[in-house]
Amino acid sequence: MIAAALLLLGTAAPQDEEWTVRRARQCCDNGKPKPWDGYNQAVTWTQSIDDAFAKAKKEGKVVMVFHLVGDLDKEGC
Repeated sequence: MIAAALLLLGTAAPQDEEWTVRRARQCCDNGKPKPWDGYNQAVTWTQSIDDAFAKAKKEGKVVMVFHLVGDLDKEGC
């Protein structure tokens, strides 16, 4: 049983490396990201929560509230 588990663990590592390399080739070109047409197309940011709710109601979509608090200029916020 232990030998079978070690055999399975030994064969899993190269597959993970192969997947990582294959994924990097899909996304990057010589270490630089390839352009992605769909980037930043799904989320629309608004300043006012009231504007966000009005737009969501009009378009039939949901609202995700992202609220930052604290002094963002200080380390450890």
